[in-house]
Amino acid sequence: MAEKNIALITYAVQSRGPVPSGLMLEGGAHLAGRLLQEGYLPTVYDFNNADSIRKIAQEGKETFLKETVDYLHEEIQKKKTRLAGFTLYTNGFKDNIIIAKELKKRNPGLLIAAGGPLVGWFEEEVLGYTDAFDVLVRGEGDKSIVELARCAYDGTSLGNVPGAIYQNGGQTIKSNKNPLDISTLPFPNYDPEIYPAIGQKIKVSTLRTSVGCRYGRCTFCIQPRIDGRYRERNIDDVFEEIRSLKNRYGIKNFRLSDPNPSPEHLRKLFSGLDEDVKLSCFAYSDQEYDFSTAAKNLTSLFIGIESMEPEALAKIKKTTDPERYVKQCTEMILEAKKHGIATIYANIVPFPNDTSERIRNDVQKVLELQPDFITALPLGVIPGTKIHRDILKNGDAEGVRLDKDFLQRFMLYELDLLQPPHPGNYLPGKP
Repeated sequence: MAEKNIALITYAVQSRGPVPSGLMLEGGAHLAGRLLQEGYLPTVYDFNNADSIRKIAQEGKETFLKETVDYLHEEIQKKKTRLAGFTLYTNGFKDNIIIAKELKKRNPGLLIAAGGPLVGWFEEEVLGYTDAFDVLVRGEGDKSIVELARCAYDGTSLGNVPGAIYQNGGQTIKSNKNPLDISTLPFPNYDPEIYPAIGQKIKVSTLRTSVGCRYGRCTFCIQPRIDGRYRERNIDDVFEEIRSLKNRYGIKNFRLSDPNPSPEHLRKLFSGLDEDVKLSCFAYSDQEYDFSTAAKNLTSLFIGIESMEPEALAKIKKTTDPERYVKQCTEMILEAKKHGIATIYANIVPFPNDTSERIRNDVQKVLELQPDFITALPLGVIPGTKIHRDILKNGDAEGVRLDKDFLQRFMLYELDLLQPPHPGNYLPGKP
């Protein structure tokens, strides 16, 4: 029986080169695990790696991009691959379009699909900007990638693909999303023949113990639309995945991808981990987190507080009780620091209709709290969020003006919080 090869491509390379944060292991390995279960042979082509940094430094990015296209074309021809799936981020989006178009031109029968965060944000707007992709997939790609493989190899309809967005007779078709069954998640596969760049990556794997957000009412957040309701994974399955990756690949460091894990679920996780397993995670302001239990495993905590000023939080409906929220955030950061857990504080600067005085007051409160790291970004108006809908309806009354080409410019925006700001790389939209 002939092999049914699938190419899973991640090229989140900025115009200035690969982003340091992208050197951690890529989620395509999870899709590879599912495809292997279904009898397909995937290869994860992850170009955010140390070798890419070296090549770009020596040869320049344009040469690197051309070599990337040539290499992928040779692989597709050699393996008779019929499906290429791209994971799209805003970083590298323009280059992904170039790669996809060139592969399509050289391989006319190749089905080219795209998913990932950029598709989750912009959905059909991506097809309005480019025709490089035959089909987009919004939401989790766990089941969608298998149905796409069947389209490529068995000729089934794109309408069978959960979360698909594609053109048919000049009309945009959107199939229903199929909620992820978190109880049947495959383990990621980092075997060198499946994930060739494994030797060029930092061995930090993503780990998912829950999906969805327990709060789900922040006006600027797209997560509820992407993940749906909050669901938790069986903790024994999580332990089995950790043991498997530790024994098979020596991986002991993890990023918890859960957007808002519950304190009780984290308590179960940290209570059962070996001391040499380390991870970082997101958290929502909550007094129930048990940092004394977590301290042996939890290296860092990312908290999207947005502001230490209740009035600012009320503007974006970050919380139903801003005063209590700020108090809890303060206590939470201090408690984490007391147990040696690094705290990363995310701050919105500026808010809509902001003033210099409010910003100075907020900055002073943050400095007094002394988190270990701080990220400060203006309010990102993500398509599909409540604040985006309100701006479209009310215009400048919401305190933000969106230019006519806002969506296109946002799609092309590049960001890496681990690099210094680049002059001229400003977030679209004018608070």
